[in-house]
Amino acid sequence: MVEIKKGVKEKMGMKKWGFIALLSIMGVIGMLGGRVHAEAAVDEIPPVDYPSTIEFEDTFNLGTQGWSGEFADLPHTVENPDLYQTKFSLENMPAELDPSQQGLSLTGMNRSDDLFMYVKKQIKVKPNTRYYIDFNFDIATNAAPGKMGIGGAPGESVYVKAGAVAYEPKPIIDGDYYRFNVDKGNQKIEGSHAIVMGNLAKIGDQKSTYQLKNYTNNGQPFFAQSDADGDLWLFVGTDSGFEGLTKIYFSRISVTLNEVASIVEPPIIGK
Repeated sequence: MVEIKKGVKEKMGMKKWGFIALLSIMGVIGMLGGRVHAEAAVDEIPPVDYPSTIEFEDTFNLGTQGWSGEFADLPHTVENPDLYQTKFSLENMPAELDPSQQGLSLTGMNRSDDLFMYVKKQIKVKPNTRYYIDFNFDIATNAAPGKMGIGGAPGESVYVKAGAVAYEPKPIIDGDYYRFNVDKGNQKIEGSHAIVMGNLAKIGDQKSTYQLKNYTNNGQPFFAQSDADGDLWLFVGTDSGFEGLTKIYFSRISVTLNEVASIVEPPIIGK
């Protein structure tokens, strides 16, 4: 009986240790399997699903919505920079419009006869993708039509432009001047990265009060391409030949981007 019990115990012990070994092996396999599964899961994450059409509309009662203001085509060597009266701010709209609403305000004294003042915003889109872009925005302007001014008219000689590039548009030092690092063209001439949307002259109003004027490039194609990170910068501003003080307000900026095939080449703007 003792021999039998001993044999039984030995067999039971072997089964016990065999079971434990099996569990250990299964655990290792499970761990390895988990790692393989985890690594595969990272690779299996689908790319971001960018819609073929991206659109947004910014108004400014709750802040600048990511837009900022800058100035170019003016000297950085001038002894008194305040002579140019450059200012970007978030302000209430003029009293004759709706002072309960806020807008992006740009102010500048064009002593250089070529002042470019603009607002810009960075957006994220599909990487390495060309877009057809429609701009639609409202500017409050007080420039009466048909007026004379030094260097040009305060309305017709202040050209409204819009554009987009994959890198940050900004003023850079070039000799004695701050120049825009994007080909926007010059005043009424368009550039490869910007189009002329019109001018600041009011429509049928000779008063000095502000009027909202709408700008759109409907029917005027404009293309821009994002970079490998999906970055695209939008900018809207005025390119001035009027050597005087200009103050405007953006009450609304709307942009629609439609993806186009990468093989489509953009038109040569201004030709």
